[in-house]
Amino acid sequence: MANYSVMIMQTSKIKGRRPKSDIGLRLQEKGISQLDIANMLKVKPASVHNVITGKRRTPRIRQAIAFALGRPVAEIWPETTSKRRIP
Repeated sequence: MANYSVMIMQTSKIKGRRPKSDIGLRLQEKGISQLDIANMLKVKPASVHNVITGKRRTPRIRQAIAFALGRPVAEIWPETTSKRRIP
């Protein structure tokens, strides 16, 4: 079985582009674009891109991406799980 992340990185280096994030690839596999999510939320596509690449942590955009992928936010972004103690 081929290691697709390595193939993507090698292809990206050849084309002079950065590899897509895992989140971006999963959205693409489901036929959902960053533009689709941006239009649904009425935000700029760059805002969605910044959340996917980790530059921003907008909860509303994270929730929309998680919903589109059919996964909980905490599974996609584990650092979002609460670290509060339960009394």
